[in-house]
Amino acid sequence: MLTRIYYLHRDWLFLLALLTYILNRFAILPSLDTSYYFAHFYLNDLLFIPVMLPLTLYVEAMLGLRPKYLAPQLTEVMFYTTIWSIMCELIGPNLLGRGTADVFDIAAYLVGATVSTIWWTEKFHC
Repeated sequence: MLTRIYYLHRDWLFLLALLTYILNRFAILPSLDTSYYFAHFYLNDLLFIPVMLPLTLYVEAMLGLRPKYLAPQLTEVMFYTTIWSIMCELIGPNLLGRGTADVFDIAAYLVGATVSTIWWTEKFHC
């Protein structure tokens, strides 16, 4: 089933972002102090869209909600970036009482979304 969705298993941006996200979250961050500001506070936010969007679109495709072979579209990138920014930076910190609402996290999501969109547009000639 995984081989039907090209951008999930052959997309180097997704695979590299996923590996970097996992390494940063579970291996690098625990060993660093907060003086490594970018790695500590913004790297995972920058990688969030290139990692989560293909996974989300994979689930949508498996549920029959989108074509399986279609690359991520600009409207999907914008929609999910907006939704996740609101959920993770506005609603989440206020509702859960933990985390910090940070406008720079939203900027990191936008940079990750922009780079991802450029990559997917070039890669899939959308």
